[in-house]
Amino acid sequence: MYDFTDIEEVDYDRTIELSPSHPTQADESEREWSRMSDLFMTAGYREGITAGKESALQSGFDTGFAEVGAPIGRHVGNLRGLAAGVLAFLNSSSHHCSQLCESTQLHDEIRSIAERLSCIQFVNIEPPDTEALTHALEHREGEGDLQVQTDLQTARKDLPELVKLKESLEVVYKKLDLYIVFDVPSCLT
Repeated sequence: MYDFTDIEEVDYDRTIELSPSHPTQADESEREWSRMSDLFMTAGYREGITAGKESALQSGFDTGFAEVGAPIGRHVGNLRGLAAGVLAFLNSSSHHCSQLCESTQLHDEIRSIAERLSCIQFVNIEPPDTEALTHALEHREGEGDLQVQTDLQTARKDLPELVKLKESLEVVYKKLDLYIVFDVPSCLT
């Protein structure tokens, strides 16, 4: 006969835990690991995208500022400063009285140049950002095309005025026997 005294009693609760319908501690840990891994991967992906965008934006800003913004700003600022300097010179009491008639005409001319220079805005003389406009055309339909065309037509609308003012300022300087070299940044030519 059989001796059943050595057989352990069956723990039915434990058997139920090991059955496929009830997950084990290992299954629960695996699911938690998978969930955490997905969360961290998603967060890492988002952070990477954000860092990439910021890096590209900063690089684009740095290039645009160095090649376009600063040279144009410096040029317009120099012209404004030169006009203001001549205006101050003509307003000074040390100006020769024999040239009073011509100085009044010069005074009006340089004041007009200074006022017109103060109306020049960077956005109206900068070269068009063709890369951004091309991108806009690729991702817009219908009315976007019209907006891009309008942007291209209005780009640099004040540039001819800036060129005229520079030339007028050169004429005034020559009349006053002042000599200065007017460097024009390559992005304006």
